[in-house]
Parts: sequence; structure tokens; C-alpha cells
Amino acid sequence: MTDSLPKPVSISPAIAWQWLAFADHRNPISWHHVACLSDAMRNGAFHNRGAPIQFEGQTLANGHHRLLAVTRYGSPVTMLVSGDPPKKEFDSRPSAIVKLASWFKAVWGRKPRARV
Repeated sequence: MTDSLPKPVSISPAIAWQWLAFADHRNPISWHHVACLSDAMRNGAFHNRGAPIQFEGQTLANGHHRLLAVTRYGSPVTMLVSGDPPKKEFDSRPSAIVKLASWFKAVWGRKPRARV
């Protein structure tokens, strides 16, 4: 996606987590908003009428709430994406996982629990 026009992309929870690993993390997360968005996705009432998910370089600049809602919803959702999403796979080295877990703890207030 090298041009500036937003393109529709099917975003799975795995892709959402991967993209969130490249987020700037400068804005606070409204978990109420994330819950409302994921409930709308679950009920079929989600309409992607806002700004596209936006990347500036390899950094996620806009769309944190929607991506977190996709992870909560648990199924792919098609959304508009602008810019160039990271091409590389999620960095699974322990240091990268610790960095993502610490961000998760900072925004959720706790460390993520592994699903069994």
C-alpha cells in the first residue's frame, strides 16, 4: 500500500496484535470505547465510517481502539487502512514479547493471561 488512498483490508485478531506491536502508544486507551466497538462488531452493527487505520512509516498512528476491538471480538473485520502496514512478522524474541506485555499491562492495568 504505497499510495495514500485507503484500501479495505480484512484484519484478523493475529494481524491486529501484530500491528499493535508497532503502535506509538502515546494516547491513552478508552476500554469502554474498545468494548463498545467489539460489541458492535459482534452484533453486526459496526460500520467503518471513521478515519482509516493509519500508518506513518512503520508506526501505527491511528486505529488503536479498532484494532484492540478486533482482538476482543476474535474474528476478522474489514477496515480501511492507509499507509504501509509493517511487512515483517511479529517479533517473537523474548525482549519483544516483554515490551508488548509491558505495554499491555500499562494500558490494561494487568499482564495478559494466556488462553488455554
